[in-house]
Amino acid sequence: MVGKTNDQLLEMFKQAEDWIPEALAAARAELQKRGIPTDTKKENETVAAAVDQEDQAITEKPDEEQATIGGITFRQQAAIGIPLGGILQMLSNVFDDKTHDFGNLFLVLFLAVTGLASSLWGCIGYAQGKGYSKWMGAWGLVPCCIGILFLIFLPDRRKGFDDHES
Repeated sequence: MVGKTNDQLLEMFKQAEDWIPEALAAARAELQKRGIPTDTKKENETVAAAVDQEDQAITEKPDEEQATIGGITFRQQAAIGIPLGGILQMLSNVFDDKTHDFGNLFLVLFLAVTGLASSLWGCIGYAQGKGYSKWMGAWGLVPCCIGILFLIFLPDRRKGFDDHES
């Protein structure tokens, strides 16, 4: 804001809907530092309207863990998909190790593919629940839980998220 002229700063308030409230507050502070009055009623109404718009957008914004298929949240999707995928993949290994006959090949493949798909579905939900693209959930395809560990250590992008609330 320091590099802007007084006219540029005052112009921000004429087009307040184009600016976030924090930028308008910084412009107001800079104008006050320069000794330029910013108490005009129209400016205050414009800034108040912009702040109200921002607050309304935040309030109307859907929950960060918005519903996915069938009303399941991203957290629930991860809690169901990742463990179920692991269990199905372990079962495919058990059937493969116990019986080496060709008859169980379909069952082993079915369990392995279904387990992989379930795990991937859970990882996609986990990534989206942390505020990332669903494509970030593809890390769940990396073997030996390395991909899942990568997702666990990703920082959460959601504002004000407290993991201990639920």
